[in-house]
Order: sequence, then structure tokens, then C-alpha cells
Amino acid sequence: MSSTFDVAVAKSRTIGRPRGPTGISVVALTGEKKGALVSHEGQGLTGLESPAFAHSCTVGTRNCPSFVSRGFESSAKDAGSGSGHCISSSSSSSMTRRRSACEMRIATLFLLVLCSGYLSAIQAQLSPTFYAATCPNLERIARQWFSIGVLNALTAPAAILRLSFHDCSVNGCDASVLLNAGRGNTDEKASSLNLGISNLQVIDGIKTAVERQCPGVVSCADLLVLAARDAVSLSGGPRMTVQLGRRDGTTASTSAADSQLLPPTASVDRVLSTFSQMGLTPMETVALLGSHTMGVGHCDSIKNRLYPQLDTTLSQNPFFAQNLKRQCPASFSNPNTVVANDITNIVFDNQYFRDVQGRRGLFSIDDAIRTDARTSGFVRQFAVNRQLFFSTFQTAYNKMAAHRVLTGTQGQIRKNCRSIN
Repeated sequence: MSSTFDVAVAKSRTIGRPRGPTGISVVALTGEKKGALVSHEGQGLTGLESPAFAHSCTVGTRNCPSFVSRGFESSAKDAGSGSGHCISSSSSSSMTRRRSACEMRIATLFLLVLCSGYLSAIQAQLSPTFYAATCPNLERIARQWFSIGVLNALTAPAAILRLSFHDCSVNGCDASVLLNAGRGNTDEKASSLNLGISNLQVIDGIKTAVERQCPGVVSCADLLVLAARDAVSLSGGPRMTVQLGRRDGTTASTSAADSQLLPPTASVDRVLSTFSQMGLTPMETVALLGSHTMGVGHCDSIKNRLYPQLDTTLSQNPFFAQNLKRQCPASFSNPNTVVANDITNIVFDNQYFRDVQGRRGLFSIDDAIRTDARTSGFVRQFAVNRQLFFSTFQTAYNKMAAHRVLTGTQGQIRKNCRSIN
């Protein structure tokens, strides 16, 4: 079938065919076929290709996932007064009400399970030991060559962490940010929101070293995640365990970067919404923003807070405001003019949250999470509890890094991270 429905997916013995053979049944919850059994597969519908968290699936394709079947049995039995039936040809009002109640229960459960299960399905294809047999020395090689890159450029850790975030933010973590323009692609790095992207040579160096040991095995997407991991730990942050097994994308788009990357002026609403689509909670989203504890911000990204007049928060902190104005004058000819994100900007710590609490957040979003009721409590917690920030950041980063990844036979393993094969 090619029709798309909002659906419930369940074992066929519970919903739709109480006495039928064991399998997976798909029951339409909306549209013309509401309440009807629209598909049945004896072997189950497996896999998940939905690009985001949605409670719809195209019947007959693999984006009706089998994992959704778990948990429906008890809901169906409760809603059907123990009968195990959600679907019935009865036209009685009681049966109709019972069916409607059941459908609503299933719809709610389906959405909840899909939102939580989407990442689980993807992460099941990723593993910290993905290359244990095919490239056993990968992590040692990657860490060694990242360390060499840091010696040559002390700004590399912050730059690589930002690079990883910006890669995952545009159509998933597929190393598309590394691709140069050509062969039908435009350069994501050319987006104004990627201003200052740098230190790509660090990834190139790691790739060259890994290819010597394990040719054609390890993706650039995974190398970027490993480099981000090492950027955090070598800067004083947590030693994170990361999932591996991504493959590289073959497309890149400047316009996609323009539309999907978050600007520094983004609202709390937009930031929470963006990361919730990656499966992150508000607490985890605030933890990810804690990556602003490293690196620098461009004056162009904060001029809206300084000119033509100070925003409300900066007007309450004149010393901080004047310091920013000295570093970012009203007219600056060099777009790469920068200011430190916080006072310990080469260290991965929780100073960012202490600065935000003290009205010294650099970007508009930094200041906004201080006052928004959905985020302010987490700012306070992370400001006084570094370990809580570290553990939450690790969970949040792994969720983001599993967003819309290519696995299996999708994409390719690039020989050169800057160009497709």
C-alpha cells in the first residue's frame, strides 16, 4: 500500500485479529480507513526510516516499525474490557465508544513509544564497539592524531565540537559539513551561520592515519564524533562513550545550512523545539548549550545586544557591557572579530552556567535560558553541580549524534572527507 495513515501497530493476536496467526497488524486511526486493519505482515514490519518524530507511517514500507508492537497488549485489553478487541464490526453505541477509547489510547501510546523508540531503533544499529573487529585500534589512532592537531592549534577542541554540532544540525550527523562544493553539492561551510568554521585539517589528519590502518572502513561521520569526544575530554570535560557505525552522506547544501542551523538570536521556543525533534529533554538541551563554555563568539552574533542600545540584561551589567563594546565596536571591518565565550574558554567546565546566572551570557539565547521558566532551573543546577552537567551533556550529545544517521548500506564510506567517492 502507498497510503499514509496515523496508525497503531500491534501483535495481531491482540488487535485486529484475535485468533489470527502471530504477526504485526497495522490499524488506521485516522482517515478514510479509520478503525480498519490496513496491513498485516506475518514476519513483522522492521526498521525505521522516518526522518523525525512522527506518528504516521506509510503502510507497506519499513517506516512502520516493529518495536511499536511492544506495550499495546495491555492497553488494548484495558480499553476493550478484557476482550482483547479494538476493532469490531459492531455498530452498537457501546462498542463504538469502546473502540474510540481504545483508538485514542493506542494513538497516544503509539506516539510515546515512537518518540522514545526512534532513537532506540537507530542506536541499536550503532555501537561503541562497532569497529572492534574491522579497525580495533581506531580509538587510539583517532585520539593520538587529534592530540597532534591540538598541539598545532589550541583552538581546535572548541572548533571541532562546534563542527560536530553543526554537522548533526543539518540533515543529521553524516559529515556533510566537511564536503566541499562540487558534483551537484553546495558548501554548508559557506552559510553565514557557519562563519568561523575551522580546523577541518584535524579531521583530515585523523582520516589519513585511519585509512592507512583500516582502508575504506571508518566513516568521516564517526571520526567527527570521535574528535568531538576527545575535544571534550582533553579540555577537562567528561570522557564520553560514543556510539559508532554511521556512514557518510553524499549531499551537502548551503541553503539547508541556512535554514536548519540555529542562529545565536534563536528563541528558547525554537531551541527547545529543535532539540526535542532529536529526542532531547529541556534539561538535556540546556546541557548541550553548555558547550558554549569553550571557544569564542563572533561580534557579528552579539551586535544586536549592544547596538543601537544595550539590551535589558546588559544595561543591568554596565561593566560587562562596556567590556564587550571595547572588543566589539559599533563598526568592525573584520567579520572574524571575536570575543571569548566565558572566562575559561579553553576549558570544558560549568563556568558558562555561572556566567549566565551572573548576567554575563554572551549570546541572546544564553541570557534567555536564564529567565525562561522551562530552562532557568537547569541553569542553576548546572552552575553548582559540575558532575550533573557532565553526565547530562554526555546523554544529550549521544542523542544528538544519533539523529537521522545513515547506517547499514546507506550513504558511503568516503575515502576523502572533503569529497564524495
